Amino acid sequence: MLLDKPIPIGFILNKVKTELLLTSLYVIAIEILDEIYQVKGIFIPVAIPAILGTTISLILGFRLNQAYDRWWEARKIWGSIVNDSRTLLRQSLSFLPDDLRTTTVNEIKNLQIAWCYALARSLKGQEQQDIQRYLNEEQLSLVTSAGHIPNSLLHLQSEILENCRKKGHLTDFQHMLTEQTITRLCDAMGRSERIANTVFPKTYSKVVEFLLYIFIILLPFGLIEYLGYLVGTLLILFTIPFFLLEKSAIHLQDPFKGYQTDVPVFKISETIENNLNKMVNPESPVISRQKQEKYFIL
Repeated sequence: MLLDKPIPIGFILNKVKTELLLTSLYVIAIEILDEIYQVKGIFIPVAIPAILGTTISLILGFRLNQAYDRWWEARKIWGSIVNDSRTLLRQSLSFLPDDLRTTTVNEIKNLQIAWCYALARSLKGQEQQDIQRYLNEEQLSLVTSAGHIPNSLLHLQSEILENCRKKGHLTDFQHMLTEQTITRLCDAMGRSERIANTVFPKTYSKVVEFLLYIFIILLPFGLIEYLGYLVGTLLILFTIPFFLLEKSAIHLQDPFKGYQTDVPVFKISETIENNLNKMVNPESPVISRQKQEKYFIL
């Protein structure tokens, strides 16, 4: 996730280096062909590239808005996961007897932390590398043999709370409240997976890309009469915003794919881990495992 710090211009331009290279090669090709065939003598009405530019702007605006909606929904989902993780542990601490604090409550805490990391890995399509820190051998064997590790971890928590109800450690009403919290966590998991597994329509990308390159091809011949040899430089400057907006939309539409603009699910999971540890033991050290650059977190 990008941080609220100054971002170097090189980092921004690096996102569109391929497109800028192709545009620069096109400008050079026009200059070479002009020396041989005087192609700059070709002139088209400037209204033609202007209409294309307007069309591209409208499509890009719509696409960027839709992509941001997906990113913002993902961020809200993980915000709710933070709240419900704290709620689940607070309910466990409040409802369960003090003598279960070092056993059952601690087990629920570890399962919830493991669930957060497991869901984060699952959304990114990565191998599970974190859950073994929080589970015993029996639990680890049980969840890894299941087809869906995050769902299995929630099921384990439900079983623990159901056993507590049967033993009289939880009233029916208290058990219902904890189950409602787990249900909200399950809903958040499903919404996150829907975003991660739903492919953003490729039509937008292809249409914008096609129109953008036609715009680049035609623009020099619409401006050459007015700008002369400045056309090449201005063509690059004109197209940089379009390329950057297109790249921004591509990154925002997939908030779990490993871009710097991703929802920082591992950092959020780390925050949840620290919060839950402090709730059980205020003396717990603050954990920091996530790599942080000057202006983004991976």
